[in-house]
Amino acid sequence: MNDGSAGRERSSSEDLRRRLAAYSRYAELVRGQIRAVQEENLERFNELAEARERVQDELGASPPEPPSPHSLDPEGRALLEKMTAELREALAGDRELRALLSRERSLVASQLRAMSERGGNARRYLTGEAPSALGRPARLNVRL
Repeated sequence: MNDGSAGRERSSSEDLRRRLAAYSRYAELVRGQIRAVQEENLERFNELAEARERVQDELGASPPEPPSPHSLDPEGRALLEKMTAELREALAGDRELRALLSRERSLVASQLRAMSERGGNARRYLTGEAPSALGRPARLNVRL
């Protein structure tokens, strides 16, 4: 009976180590994505997004319930604590990344609106729809 219990503890600790390593990689990828956005490095951001997706696949769509700390030995409890902290950090980084991307999206949308407004006046001028100072359509003389 003692051998079975030791085997379960070993298996549980090994699983916690694997999950801790995956959560640590995930958190590092999120931090890397934040740096890539701040450095405006879209290629690096996309590389990290693909790596992040692979870690998510490794972790599985529905992770198993974490073991009760009371059912773990001291090493297992320490691993569970580290795993929980790493997961919290990853989720906080994910929220920060989403906020950063949202701000970037708002900035780009504002710039696109401004470009569209400026471009509309130029197009009207070139098509002769904009009135000249004399009140008639403006013409652009392109003859040299």
